[in-house]
Amino acid sequence: MSFVVDREELAERLTVEPNGVPAAALLDVVAATGALLQGHFALQSGHHAPYFLRFAQIGRDRAAVEQVARWLLGASHPPLGLELTVLSPESAGFALGHAVAVELRASLATARIDLRRRPLGLPLRAGRLTPGRPVVVVNDVATTAASLERLLALAEAAGCQVIGVYLFGLVEPDAAKAMLAARALPMTWLVSARWRAVLPPACEACHAGAPLLAASEFN
Repeated sequence: MSFVVDREELAERLTVEPNGVPAAALLDVVAATGALLQGHFALQSGHHAPYFLRFAQIGRDRAAVEQVARWLLGASHPPLGLELTVLSPESAGFALGHAVAVELRASLATARIDLRRRPLGLPLRAGRLTPGRPVVVVNDVATTAASLERLLALAEAAGCQVIGVYLFGLVEPDAAKAMLAARALPMTWLVSARWRAVLPPACEACHAGAPLLAASEFN
């Protein structure tokens, strides 16, 4: 495993979305925090990937995660003046959820995850979801959108109206876009991966006998 810290190489691996965010500054945050790892990773979705976007590294730098939150909100049209709740999981996405909640002056609800790092339905780890109250879902990085679906289901089961989704990054953008388009939900994200996550039978690194690293161990 190694860290990708060269900006030119980062630009080859990550697409910064054309939404007004300064690409060089964002890539500098990824480089400075060591947030992009290169290796052979087993993702939470069950897919394997040659890179792992580790938002927990950014989350350890308060100034960096606050800047990411401001970029996210600046790239969208955040609902201001509402009594909002931000819903995030208790994993790496929590740091970003907290920063977004502070920027929006919203309350924060945190969803539990189990030992396999899957979001559970109930109870919440902290905070509350109030029926009828608008919710924005915030997470760090989505691969297949399964984690987003669980968070959305949690909010909907509580009688809340989800009005938007904020993510730092997407590994398989089409999956998340399709899921949210079906729900007519707006989504804002800052970076997307230029590599593909594949299921184990199609993983070239597996066939080459490369050691497999569990991505969950890095969060």
